[in-house]
Amino acid sequence: MVGHCATFVLVNGGNKSIAAKRYVHGIIQIQVREQVLPIVGGLAKPEYCPFAQLGRNKNHFQPFPNRYSCKTYRPSRNPFTRNVHGIIICCITSHAERGVAFLFSALPLPVYPFTRRSPFGRRRALLRSRLSHRSRLSHMSTATGELKRVTTHSIQAMKNRGEKIAMLTAYDYSTARILDEAGIDILLVGDSASNVMAGHETTLPITLDQMIYHAQSVVRAVNRAMVVVDLPFGSYQSNSEIALSSAIRIMKESGAHAVKLEGGEEVEESIRRILRAGIPIMGHLGLTPQSIYKFGTYTVRAKEEVEAQKLRDDAKLLDQLGCFSLVLEKIPAQLAKEVSESIEIPTIGIGAGRHCDGQVLVTQDMLGITKDFKPRFLRRYLELFEAVGDATKRYISDVKGLDFPNDTEQY
Repeated sequence: MVGHCATFVLVNGGNKSIAAKRYVHGIIQIQVREQVLPIVGGLAKPEYCPFAQLGRNKNHFQPFPNRYSCKTYRPSRNPFTRNVHGIIICCITSHAERGVAFLFSALPLPVYPFTRRSPFGRRRALLRSRLSHRSRLSHMSTATGELKRVTTHSIQAMKNRGEKIAMLTAYDYSTARILDEAGIDILLVGDSASNVMAGHETTLPITLDQMIYHAQSVVRAVNRAMVVVDLPFGSYQSNSEIALSSAIRIMKESGAHAVKLEGGEEVEESIRRILRAGIPIMGHLGLTPQSIYKFGTYTVRAKEEVEAQKLRDDAKLLDQLGCFSLVLEKIPAQLAKEVSESIEIPTIGIGAGRHCDGQVLVTQDMLGITKDFKPRFLRRYLELFEAVGDATKRYISDVKGLDFPNDTEQY
């Protein structure tokens, strides 16, 4: 098949290479003064896009003779979406010819006519199909059943256009996959895993290694959602160097997209160092569970003006430092509204009212898995504690009654 016509991008290698270009009945004819050596390579900025008749040597192309006229077919208007095989470079000097000849001798490539029957045609048709599929996947939104990765930029854009942000917690692969495919915007690998996964009374006992383990499981499941990981108690409060080291470990070892930490002015230096390392930070103000022994209760915070003003100041500080979002937990709805309107970054509320830019719940609470936790702000969308309990009872009954497995459930 060598020697058949194929489409190429013609790149002018010098001022004297192309002597003339004229249209004759819709056909381009290129006349070349100097010796021309066509080679095949990657796409380049096109000057002309002809179907060029190439040399007939089986192994490599030979230089066309001087004053060779190359008749070509009608060009494509867009060479990158039509049948483009490669580049023809027009050389002028013998030095350039030797350089290109050396390059081409290292890259011999037979030329086939571009049809679906040719090897190149089938290969490129398949590649184009795959690229088209990937392109569709990378530009999808949940509203249209499409997929697009949520980033700090898209979170800010959601606030700017008034779209609420939905965030839930996840600590394992299976749950994270369900939530991600459902279209959740942010998955928080929270230190609340200490409560709902490990059974501790507070969030304080969970370690950095355990948080990284949970985060790794979640990241493996996610295709769209942004994954944020809590810095656990003791991993950032003591000094900024430890804080930076903890954040780097989470990002490197888990593959998460951002970290979250609690506090305002008191952890300012830690925030600065983490941000300088290029790690996005989600802040957390209001009821901060890692300080529960300081508060002594899980009641609503910032009801008094002094604490409310500190929260306002801390929120503005986190915004100015460069945090990309802020969680407001269990504060009066009116205060959350003031804070949300006073800062540029999105606020995500839990027990902070409807005026926040987004909402977050612990997934186990939202699904009714945690039976005894019933705060005012929680809405249960399922009652899985009872549902799973009933299913388990039926399973036990089937096993003990010799009903499971039956004939169709065995090999």
